[in-house]
Amino acid sequence: MAPLTTFSFGSRDNRHLNRYDLDVWSNYVDFSALRALELAKEIRIDALSWATTNCSFTSLETLVLIIEWKDSHELDIIKQTEVDDFVRSLPPLKDLKIDGAVGPSTFRAIVQRHASTLKRLWMGNVETWPREEVTSCFTGVLQEYPLLQLEDLTLAIRRSKGDENEVAIYKTLGSLPRLQTLDLTLDCADESILPHVVGPDTSFLGRAVGKDVTDNDEAMELTQDHSSDDFHRQTFRDLQTADGTHLSYGHVRDAFINSALDEKLARTIHQIMTTAKGPHSLPLQRLKLGARGGCLLGGIDLGVLPDVCDYMGRPVLVERSLPGSGPTRLSVTQVEDSRDSYHPSFYNFAYTRDGPPTELDSQTEAVFRRLWPVKSKVGGSWQKEWHSLPLAEPAITRM
Repeated sequence: MAPLTTFSFGSRDNRHLNRYDLDVWSNYVDFSALRALELAKEIRIDALSWATTNCSFTSLETLVLIIEWKDSHELDIIKQTEVDDFVRSLPPLKDLKIDGAVGPSTFRAIVQRHASTLKRLWMGNVETWPREEVTSCFTGVLQEYPLLQLEDLTLAIRRSKGDENEVAIYKTLGSLPRLQTLDLTLDCADESILPHVVGPDTSFLGRAVGKDVTDNDEAMELTQDHSSDDFHRQTFRDLQTADGTHLSYGHVRDAFINSALDEKLARTIHQIMTTAKGPHSLPLQRLKLGARGGCLLGGIDLGVLPDVCDYMGRPVLVERSLPGSGPTRLSVTQVEDSRDSYHPSFYNFAYTRDGPPTELDSQTEAVFRRLWPVKSKVGGSWQKEWHSLPLAEPAITRM
């Protein structure tokens, strides 16, 4: 009988996959003959360590790997090293889907080991990384080890109000020469008030200019510290986060800025990526964007705020017309979430409500109207009066 070439550890129960499971199955499955392996249930770190030493995956091309989430927000360096060692022990892969205890060092290990062969990559858990680590990984590691064969990428990156770090990531992703399909989740969670998120508190309090922003000069002020603005230092609904941090109008305002994803912003991001392509690169045919986590503000009751952020962050699909079908055109459409999209694993903000609220409470309205004043003299619906804010101009013009 020919050996199996595809094998899947199912997820019918909630029990983690451990080293003894792998040991038992190694008596029945020739791991060295497998071309595709799916670990569809969470695998313990010690099982990965055992597999690194005792298993040979010399024929493997496709891997689905979900690593246990135990204390994954404050990963022990030794455990993270075991994940990295497992990734490096594999032969160069063509397809990789990985989620769970994935830190920046694991991303480096993936790129260093598999950059020459990877065609499809689905990667989760970027939301637990310190913000500066995300930028250094995507702009540094990918420049050193470019994913020259990558065609399809699903990923989450930090949304940081369109600053130069955020734009740099778009440029780096756009520079991948064969990338044609990109499903990108813009993680809007405010790491300064999230419990258990590693990294410095970069203080999101009170970044306000107090008026509608319509050009890039004013947009650049959004990344500056306006903590002296008394309006945005006010406490929002007298609420505190789990660690006692007072939720301010400034936090809410930042959530709005990061969550606001419309056609104009989607086209701008697509253009940045297209401009970053080299002369012999394949065009980006499909870009899906969705903003998530803007209302993740410490696990407290926020009233209508989650509905507002979710509504503004609904997924947008940018598609390029196929070659040979006439002049190049871009279509931009609002789309439903799919299960294939990456949503950060420790929160779920898929827009599943019946619809956005028709009215805002007084405090939410006050913050909202500082960004987007009423356009109609008789008052208008907030749903029609918001828009995205421009990305950092210097980062765009230096491409």
